[in-house]
Amino acid sequence: MTRYFRLGPRALIDWSFSAVRPAGESESGDMALVTAVTNGMLMAAVDGAGHGREAANAARIAITTLREHAGEGIAALLRRCHLKLKGTRGAVMSLVAFDGERNEMKWLGVGNVSGLLVRRPDHPGFP
Repeated sequence: MTRYFRLGPRALIDWSFSAVRPAGESESGDMALVTAVTNGMLMAAVDGAGHGREAANAARIAITTLREHAGEGIAALLRRCHLKLKGTRGAVMSLVAFDGERNEMKWLGVGNVSGLLVRRPDHPGFP
């Protein structure tokens, strides 16, 4: 599924997300959040540890925490998630904050995650 965040006629961010529900499980622990914040966007990919309902529960807790505090810095968000996830299976996650005023991107990953920023060649900031 691909979604777009727009400002006027131009897409700010094109994104997509795919979640896999393992065979025999009723839920997936793979979840994402993309939301506008002051001066930019917050994006998160969360994978609850393990499979099924308990993994999905951990991912939901993380996504809810991120949504409720989206305007905070990514290090503070990670600390909040760490505290909220105690007693669950836990999760791996990537957090990305785009600041349009400063023209900055900050990324933080925990667990077996990696990040890749790709710009469209027709983007005005493309070298």
